[in-house]
Amino acid sequence: MTLLRFMDGASGKNIGAFSWFATHGTSISRDNKLISRDNKGVAARLFEDIAFPENALLRRSTRTKMTNTRLRDFVQGKNFRRKYKFIENFYQNILSEIFHQKFLTDLFFPTLSIQIIKLGKLIILSVPRDFFTKFRTMVGRRLREALNETLISSSNGEFNNETHVVIVGLTNTYSQYITTFEEYVASTLYGPHTLSTYIQEFKKLARAMVEGINFPLKGPSPPDLSSIQISLLLGPFVDSPPESLKLVDIKEYIFFPKEGYFTKGDTPGATFWSANLRYDLLIEGTFVAVERLQGERWIVVYDDDDLSLFFKWKVDNSSYQGLTTIEWEIPNEAVSGVYKLKHFGETRIIILSPIS
Repeated sequence: MTLLRFMDGASGKNIGAFSWFATHGTSISRDNKLISRDNKGVAARLFEDIAFPENALLRRSTRTKMTNTRLRDFVQGKNFRRKYKFIENFYQNILSEIFHQKFLTDLFFPTLSIQIIKLGKLIILSVPRDFFTKFRTMVGRRLREALNETLISSSNGEFNNETHVVIVGLTNTYSQYITTFEEYVASTLYGPHTLSTYIQEFKKLARAMVEGINFPLKGPSPPDLSSIQISLLLGPFVDSPPESLKLVDIKEYIFFPKEGYFTKGDTPGATFWSANLRYDLLIEGTFVAVERLQGERWIVVYDDDDLSLFFKWKVDNSSYQGLTTIEWEIPNEAVSGVYKLKHFGETRIIILSPIS
């Protein structure tokens, strides 16, 4: 694991951190129906809560190199060759020149961007690959070793054995696998020499950086294909709860104790009629919040970024209307007080009417 820490020069106080650690970004199974940050997001959030409990000015858990964590068996099963030949012919048809010319644009980018960022003796390589499953362990090792060797040999003592190279994937674009020549397989779009090409170009950048050479003008930018993207997902229509009801009317309380109040470890919640969430994904906001009464004001203490708060949306099979379920597992650090659950979102009552 690599940790880059930021400190206030005057006070010596930690103000932020970047971390790179080689683990798969997700480990929950496909049966999970919740949108979850999984282990990298959870690690970043817990780190933020511990290191910066009052005000996290800067915290980021970065994507880095790794291999796939899934266990696979080695048995092909019966008639595997017949299945292979079928799928081989199927893909030959889809990827044929005629199909490509009539129906598709380029299947992958002819131009890719790479970058090197230098912070003292920390060298960050920006590569347009998914390092969770598409960047093999030996690939990362060879790339880092090649860059270390180039930096040390090309510099006048600026870089030495303390130079540390980290790799950041999914940078600028996405271009599938990188494998070694020996491991060449699957979706390595640019052929068996992909790794050699990356090493060659990164070494050019590294030498230009340490020698102070102005690198030639950048090459052509990848094409902008946003205007020809195809989506098979229909947009939401209108929101209307069952007759005589309105949005946010309660359908059922999940749990309410006989004592009349909740304690730590309880899970208060409710299910109510709700609008479709796709009108506004609230990227910079939250779909749900737990608010605590403080004096005469309600303040947000938990939102859908917290591990204790669960937000679920589904379509009711009997009415085809939206139902939202909110559950809050009261954590041990919760302060005694008066709380409420609050839902945020947009709705459309009539087709073509404004979203509000």
